[in-house]
Amino acid sequence: MMNDLDVGAWGQQVEEIVGQCDCTAAASADLLLKVHEILGTGPARICFPIRPDISRGSLEALLEADAFESAALRLVSNCGYMLSRGGDGLFIASVVIPAAGRDYSFSGPSAEVALCGALAVSLQECLAVE
Repeated sequence: MMNDLDVGAWGQQVEEIVGQCDCTAAASADLLLKVHEILGTGPARICFPIRPDISRGSLEALLEADAFESAALRLVSNCGYMLSRGGDGLFIASVVIPAAGRDYSFSGPSAEVALCGALAVSLQECLAVE
């Protein structure tokens, strides 16, 4: 179990992911690896039900093949999610995780950025209610 200091540091990492998703020049591979890491190290009550069934090695293999969208979909595979593309070319993702109790949305220039952003915002909101 994480202590309060660990939860604070983890929350800071989640906040950095949200900031990276807000940046139009987000590096997809780095972003996806960070999301995989936070899902594996976060508080069990938040992250355990949604931890993806993909190993870091398998994730890296997808990234080496430039399969960024597939990698992002694997990261949210245990969440409820919806992904669409707006008329302006932006992708819009909504993600719901059990600990949040509702969905959170995020838009971005790619499917993987939108999915990672929505997931990170969901995680942020879970920490805010603690």
